[in-house]
Amino acid sequence: NQTSQVLFSNPHSFSRAAQSADTYFLVSNLFARLQARPKALTNPFAPASIRIPMVPGRRRWAHTFPMGPNKLPWHFHHMRQTEGVTKQELTVGISTCAHLVLPGTSKRIINGLVSKRTRHYGKLNTDFSSRHKRILSPSNYELKRQASERKDSVSDDIRLSFSSTTGGQKKHNADGSAKSSISKKKKEAIIWGPTGVEPWSASMITGIDWKSLTIPASLPTTFDVVPCAEELNRDYIHNSYVLIHALPPYHEYERKKKHLSNGNNNCKKEIDDHMERQRITFDELIDQRLSQGFQMIVEIPGHVKQKMIDTIRRAGYTETEYNRLLSIGRIYHTLSLVIEDNQSQDTVVIYVQQHKPQHLFQPKSVDYKYRFQCPDSSDYDLAQYELQLDSLESFPWNSVDNIVGNHGTGDHKLSGLVKYWHTRLVIMPVSRDYTIKNIESGQTKCDSREEMSHEDFFLYVEHFVRFLFMLNKLNRLPIGTTESIHRPLDPVTGKKRTDTPRRQAKTTVSMQTFQLGNIMNGDVDEINALLALFRTEHQGLLFVKDSVLPEFTFIAIEAIWWSIERCVDIQTEQAALDLFQYLFSKGYIRHCTNTETTFRFGFFLYYIVTEKTANFRLDANDYAEVEFHQTQSYIPSMDYLGFAECKPMRQLPKLIENPQSKPRPTRLASTGITSPPLQNPPPQDPQTPSIVLKRDCNVDVDPKHISDRHEWATAHYHSFYNPHCLFELEIRWLVATSCILGDLIMQWSQRTGTILGSNQVAFHLVPIPCDPFAEFDALRGPIYIKIDSSCLVDKLADLPKEKQILRINIFQELILKRYGFILNACVSYKEENIYYVHISGGMLVYIISDVYNVHFNNRPSRIASIGSSNGNGQLSPLDCGFYWCWNFCLGKKWRSTQTGEEKYQDIMLADFRAFCANDKNRLVNFWNESSNLANQKLAEKQQNSDVDN
Repeated sequence: NQTSQVLFSNPHSFSRAAQSADTYFLVSNLFARLQARPKALTNPFAPASIRIPMVPGRRRWAHTFPMGPNKLPWHFHHMRQTEGVTKQELTVGISTCAHLVLPGTSKRIINGLVSKRTRHYGKLNTDFSSRHKRILSPSNYELKRQASERKDSVSDDIRLSFSSTTGGQKKHNADGSAKSSISKKKKEAIIWGPTGVEPWSASMITGIDWKSLTIPASLPTTFDVVPCAEELNRDYIHNSYVLIHALPPYHEYERKKKHLSNGNNNCKKEIDDHMERQRITFDELIDQRLSQGFQMIVEIPGHVKQKMIDTIRRAGYTETEYNRLLSIGRIYHTLSLVIEDNQSQDTVVIYVQQHKPQHLFQPKSVDYKYRFQCPDSSDYDLAQYELQLDSLESFPWNSVDNIVGNHGTGDHKLSGLVKYWHTRLVIMPVSRDYTIKNIESGQTKCDSREEMSHEDFFLYVEHFVRFLFMLNKLNRLPIGTTESIHRPLDPVTGKKRTDTPRRQAKTTVSMQTFQLGNIMNGDVDEINALLALFRTEHQGLLFVKDSVLPEFTFIAIEAIWWSIERCVDIQTEQAALDLFQYLFSKGYIRHCTNTETTFRFGFFLYYIVTEKTANFRLDANDYAEVEFHQTQSYIPSMDYLGFAECKPMRQLPKLIENPQSKPRPTRLASTGITSPPLQNPPPQDPQTPSIVLKRDCNVDVDPKHISDRHEWATAHYHSFYNPHCLFELEIRWLVATSCILGDLIMQWSQRTGTILGSNQVAFHLVPIPCDPFAEFDALRGPIYIKIDSSCLVDKLADLPKEKQILRINIFQELILKRYGFILNACVSYKEENIYYVHISGGMLVYIISDVYNVHFNNRPSRIASIGSSNGNGQLSPLDCGFYWCWNFCLGKKWRSTQTGEEKYQDIMLADFRAFCANDKNRLVNFWNESSNLANQKLAEKQQNSDVDN
């Protein structure tokens, strides 16, 4: 069919097509408002006839269609408007290069006329046929054409003269590619494919840069579609706000200037330093929008610029030359660096205008149900996910701008209302006996982790103090000293030690003691004497120092241990805490940020008040401070007494009410078949809602000043610590370079494993997923592992049904701890997830229970489909199990002898499944062992109660 080979059938067809492309795509706003029509069929051999509305959503992908010669695109429907070029000139320019631009064109087109010159074909010589037949692309056509003109050889003419035949003179190769022909007068080229060198085939897709399409986030930075003045006034709503921030310090400007000049101080023109310092904040707001999908319009149209200037002047500001127009979808933002009358020299004022469509986009949610098979799972589980797009119009850019301008301090902190990058880290203990090497070799069983000893329990408390000391980058006074204070109480008896030196130092000094006497009664002389003893160089407290802390700053827990050693009247940590609480209430000591109302038991920074520091106040929250929970006396990890009394979570975790609790969505579907809820849940001590479970502090991402900007992040971490639980540290950031932040975190991990290590106890730092059990991820899911509860029915026959559920849930917790899993938090809200992480960091487990995770009211279908029935079709109340997940964040650079490889993780999963299936009667044997130990603990409690009475 000749019409499929020839693009235009009459002399004026191409001219009309070029003009229609100019009219339709360069003035596309009219067509965008037309009603949708039935989609016509597309002729693949006539790409110029394709009609696609040039709306903002499509314009974002215009860069994927490469440009040909004379700056024209391969596909006319992605033609760009050129300033100062008339439609006639554009039509002539297209006509001149049409034979280079249009794939599949076999006719020479000159100024809208189709050349009907007859092609002459000849046979190729043997030498010519042996040469490689190369087809040229538009980018190198002119270069090759000039080279061929310099060579008077038939071979070069053959390389540059390819065309398809007409009428009965068509000849085809076996692969369908067109044969070459010789033309002595004119040199032409037919281009195929993205590069122009591929032979023709029926399955070819022409003119698209597929490499750009397959690269994530490959949208261009620039953009050129802006609504006209009429549309901007009719179809858009406008709002504006003013940002007033502190001027960045001069050293930040010097750093940026040094990076821009590459150390060359010879500038060609004078630069206004004050205005350039203001541009640091201005440019950061633009970078934030570009990083979240915005595109910059380089040349602001006249009607938009005039509207922007008029709005700025009506607000009482003066515009400057620094203005930017950005867009995402149908939303347009203009940012202007403005000048205010009587503006302070240390502030920067930025005027932001937003243009949003009047009719907001209403995303529709799709409830998608599917069956999903997790890796290492043998079943396809019924899953459910709600697909819904975010509304760009409702995104709070005002909050983002204030957070960026204030560096996440004060009232403008990173919260769930804005999008930010984040990574979650956990610090966990390293076991010296329960090692990966022993388990892989078979010397140690997977379910053989022993209970933590009294000595190790309190050694982990001391090591955690060193970890926070390193994390906060503190120094001892005098600078360079390595002294430290140990806990002066016996780990087993809890009594004061008498044979331990007060400090770990090169020399041991004699101890100077004091007595409480009348200190607690308010004797000023006694209090002043105690404060003087605090400040003694070799006998007093160990003070810490950095660039902003006041003099005589100390750590709370070290002061408590120091007072136990020094005072003969203080025998316990609680008595020492009462002493410092009294001094704090009387104003002799204060918290460095003045945010604490009490003297906390843990790693907190306080200072002794002097005349010099009477009015000191630290506004920035730059230090991680943690309270120690239930560390004044030893508590076991395996709560066998709770197993005997059917009291889950008797000691850890401590559950409190969340004053801002909200229902949480879940990915998993429910079947309506659930275990009966508890009629009388275990009572919890009433807690005040003022307890904060997680704190925030600032993180200096770039202490070595590698970047040309000020980079910062926020650490969101646990407020409480107990050696039996993980300590979680989540890093959140908006203004930080990922590689620089990654180097800082790796430095933390290395120092945690080396400086904080010892022959007895040590820590290691690993990342874990922020959504470990894929509640909000449709393509991940946990592995369900069921406990064979049928073998335990006889063991529970003597208990009521409510206590049967409680006991078997506590038994699940004992199984996890025996396998080396650690609780995720020592204090938690009642509706929060309670899960466990293995000490290697490679596995996470979640107990499926109405006791441990009460916010999940419905059981997922995977349990109902596998659970055992009680004879009448109802699900057995004793049917329970675990969710097992892999830590996919544990990449190669995080692997070590403490984490193991995939082989170790497979061994653990296989052994855990065999244990829960009662392989070799292991499940029943552990139940019997736990019951015996529980009876012993119950008898000891009864005996102690009788002695007290």
